[in-house]
Amino acid sequence: GQDLYHPPTIAGWTGGPAWISRQTIAGRINLARALFQGIAGPETRLDPAATLAHQPPDTPVAERLLHLMLQGDMPDPIRSIPATGEPAAIAAAIASLPEYQMS
Repeated sequence: GQDLYHPPTIAGWTGGPAWISRQTIAGRINLARALFQGIAGPETRLDPAATLAHQPPDTPVAERLLHLMLQGDMPDPIRSIPATGEPAAIAAAIASLPEYQMS
């Protein structure tokens, strides 16, 4: 029900607690996993590997995805995400981070 880029007031939209709660964060994490894994079908799958193909391959997949999804602004502990594995699984793990949820 929010008109993107057109908040009702200068303060933005009401309902901060409605946006940040255990239930809404869990829902967004589940949605990200479903989209990266293509649970609703291959036509709905977000493929981070296709995006990574346009970047220099000399950096580990996890580092490139962290840079894309968090714009490189992350504390060192986040860098503990596995550097290898399927890009979709790594992207889903990044989407479950509190830093991603708050970005």
